[in-house]
Amino acid sequence: MAAYLKNKYDLPSVFLCMREEEEVLNEVEKSASWPLPRAVDWPLQDVMALISGAKIFLGNDSGPAHVAAAARIPVALVEFDNLEAVASY
Repeated sequence: MAAYLKNKYDLPSVFLCMREEEEVLNEVEKSASWPLPRAVDWPLQDVMALISGAKIFLGNDSGPAHVAAAARIPVALVEFDNLEAVASY
């Protein structure tokens, strides 16, 4: 999705995650054609500032998604009915 947004709309992506989730992002980055910009364990105030400049927010139903919605940033949520089925991805 990040590549699509960059190639089609020239929209860069920043990946938000907690330190304990970073290994998953490292695995995703192995299949990317560029290093993935990250905001790892950022304080809420910094996350809010980052989101306030976004054109779109793509992510799960989380605090940052609600921050984006409150800032009137278009939000697209990705949800999974069965997390066990996608846990290895």
